[in-house]
Order: sequence, then structure tokens, then C-alpha cells
Amino acid sequence: FEYMAARRPIVLSDMPSFREIIPGDEAFFIEPGSTAEYVQAVTAFFDTRVASEYAMRAHELVSSNTWQNRARRVKDLVVGTR
Repeated sequence: FEYMAARRPIVLSDMPSFREIIPGDEAFFIEPGSTAEYVQAVTAFFDTRVASEYAMRAHELVSSNTWQNRARRVKDLVVGTR
């Protein structure tokens, strides 16, 4: 979340737990343990436009995930179950 809020490009292992938070084109997902894919993703950072687009989409995604919004969703779940 911190990298997303700071508008930094992110490289992640492609794992379900990460996909729950970042579902699409907001980060560079790589096969866990794949050095070649890691190098490819980091090399993409040198294309400033691509890295910037990913970072901006990630920032937009995290902007809706404030503590206030999270508390509102929890409240809606609790109130909705009564």
C-alpha cells in the first residue's frame, strides 16, 4: 500500500494473495522465482511512460482504500447482517 500511495512502480510475485489487492494493470506481476521476468519488469521501468502509468493506476486503486473507507465497509457488513 505504501508503494501504491507513493506512486512507485511495483514488481510482485504472481500470487493469489497479491491479486486480491491488486487485480490488474497496477503492478508488474512475475512468476515467483523467475529472474528473467524480474529483469524484464525492472527493465520496463526505464520506459518512464509505462512505469508511470502502472504507478498512477496503483495510486488510484489505493486512494479508495483509506482507513475511513475500510471502516465504512466493515460497518456496512456488520449492519447488513443484522
